Amino acid sequence: MNKNNIPSVDVLWTGGWDSTFRVLELARSGTIIQPHYILDSNRSSLSKELEVMNDIRQKVNARFKNSHIEEIKTIDQSDISIYEEFSQAHKSLLAKDWIGSQYVGIASYAKANNINKLELSINYGDSYQRTNFPDFQNTYIDNDGFRIIANDADRDLQTLFGQFSFPVMSLTKLDMLKKSKEWEVHDLMNKTWFCHQPFLGQPCGSCNPCIHTLEAGLRYRFSTISLFRYRIKKLIISYPKLHRTLSKLKYGEKYF
Repeated sequence: MNKNNIPSVDVLWTGGWDSTFRVLELARSGTIIQPHYILDSNRSSLSKELEVMNDIRQKVNARFKNSHIEEIKTIDQSDISIYEEFSQAHKSLLAKDWIGSQYVGIASYAKANNINKLELSINYGDSYQRTNFPDFQNTYIDNDGFRIIANDADRDLQTLFGQFSFPVMSLTKLDMLKKSKEWEVHDLMNKTWFCHQPFLGQPCGSCNPCIHTLEAGLRYRFSTISLFRYRIKKLIISYPKLHRTLSKLKYGEKYF
């Protein structure tokens, strides 16, 4: 395949539902896809995520001859030099509402490697009713067709998310499920992995990604044991003091 005249897109790929959907969407349109993955050696799902991405990558490259997923560029999060501007912006946004610290590392990685419009697969359910997160009110579609942070958005949002684009923001997980069936790539979507704490080789049902995925309508991806663990976790969450105590025992005081 001659890659010279084929558009190239940088995607943050985790092997999860949303980012894999975007990879498949690009593969259908004839694209050179450059995936990026940030390694977290403390996450028990690390090897599973890499296994899933490599499996999907091989199958996509065999199925879509006019596209190509390049070798995944990886970096350990501990090797990323953090830019102070992103740390400060995250701190200010965190004062308004919860926002994950991973975006500091992703923004620093993108800046260090001169990656403009790195695609983050933030879906409609992620952005809806968040005051400190990219959404339809603080983003717009530019002349190149990328949804990016608006110039009049909150200054800290511009700082932390200004290097990214958000291609699936208008879609829910169920929208992606429907489209994947229409496109006949549902088999590949079912290979995705989103759980951070696998239990007996299956999604645990109790980590945050599992909870978000289940509550977004993808119940069919969970076993009976996983669903039971989900109900237990939700019961614990309904008792904030108990939840906080158990979380401290698991993660330590530094997270609180």
